[in-house]
Amino acid sequence: MKRRTLFALPVISLALLLTACGGSSSSSSSSSSQKKTMEVYTTKVTSIKVMPDDSDWKITGTTDAPDGSKIAVTRLSDDPLDMENSCEGIDGEDGTGNASWPKVKNGKFTALVDAIDLVGDPDNYTKVGYTQKAAVVAISNYSKSWSDGLTSKAAKAINKANPKMVKFTLSSSQVKYIDSLDDDDSSDKSSSSSSSSSSSSKAKNYRTDVSYDSLARDPKTYKGEYLQYTGEVMQVLEDDSYTDLRIAVNGNYDDVLYVELDNSILHGKRILEDDLVTVKGVSAGIISYKATSGTKISIPGLEATEITDSGTAPDDYGE
Repeated sequence: MKRRTLFALPVISLALLLTACGGSSSSSSSSSSQKKTMEVYTTKVTSIKVMPDDSDWKITGTTDAPDGSKIAVTRLSDDPLDMENSCEGIDGEDGTGNASWPKVKNGKFTALVDAIDLVGDPDNYTKVGYTQKAAVVAISNYSKSWSDGLTSKAAKAINKANPKMVKFTLSSSQVKYIDSLDDDDSSDKSSSSSSSSSSSSKAKNYRTDVSYDSLARDPKTYKGEYLQYTGEVMQVLEDDSYTDLRIAVNGNYDDVLYVELDNSILHGKRILEDDLVTVKGVSAGIISYKATSGTKISIPGLEATEITDSGTAPDDYGE
């Protein structure tokens, strides 16, 4: 009997040990299945382009957020209820073709940002050159659908992350598109007609009395003004939607103006280096870029609404 008792003790102990281990495993499994905490990540926007034929900006960028994190673009506010996500995935990233959250993949993202939603105030989204600052963030472990937008908790988390603000500037094509939406709305027909007439009248009065020196010295005063300059094209940068020019105003290579053209106003034609052009547009303040040497260069910028190309500039132009 004693021998049987001695053998029974280890068996009982082993059973207790297995039970304890089982309990620990169950606890670990329960812990690992707990819902993950939402987290806000900062991003770096590497490109902002205006989509042709509508008012959206197309942005691309990078982030350290994990794959699947959702991208949000919003104005910051002390009241989270005033914050609204203004972007969606390209052609419905959920595969349905409907509006959806843009998502991070391999540390990169692409999104469409609605100018009307982002700017908000109708008095501002009809101003060419108006700049709206917004936060562009990635949110991991966020279960809400795109139609749900940003919850109060998400908005507070974004504010707490204190992300670097990104500048979105309205182009002439965006304002033109937004104005056309007003024209199509019969309930606001008389109001939009008045606004369109006022805008058209203003667009015809391009100032020629603002010297390059005045524009360069006091860019804030003239930002948003309709201006006109003539000069020789020093450099042409082209892509599918835009053409950017550096122009020597009046042939003076010390007075360089940075001009951005929506390709739609070129009507299929191209601008070439050394061409003599007259540009009408809206002052965009100071434009900064890096030269091939890496040096930062800041010069006055113009968002073009019209351009006249007179062909190659005469050899004695500007002398």
